[in-house]
Amino acid sequence: MSCIGTVAIVFDESGHPIRYALTCKGECPNTHDKCEMHRSENHQGGIREWCGCGPEEPKECHIVLYQVGKGEEPHHAGQHYVLCAGACQGHHKCLLVDDSGKVYPPTSLGYEFPQWVPVPSEKGKTIHLHCKC
Repeated sequence: MSCIGTVAIVFDESGHPIRYALTCKGECPNTHDKCEMHRSENHQGGIREWCGCGPEEPKECHIVLYQVGKGEEPHHAGQHYVLCAGACQGHHKCLLVDDSGKVYPPTSLGYEFPQWVPVPSEKGKTIHLHCKC
């Protein structure tokens, strides 16, 4: 198994997300590397987190947990987005899915978050999301 990230979203009883957590599991091709969370911050304070075997973000399909920075969209600062990034082989698309296999189709919210996926409210539940081709 390669290095795979999963984002857990915990919803309160009213259906609002109250916690986001990225976990990493799997093996790396180079046994000296660890499958672990990495993060980068842009000049506007946005934080991007992903799982990988090194400091560079993978080119293959993977999940990203993104937190909006104060300099990007002040009225959305601190808000989290879950997105899929990277490429799949052939004509396959990198899609966000939950543990039940439900696919969440991407929507466009403008140039900042073109792959942002709206996750329906799940009152009082926790859902686990990952990306696959």
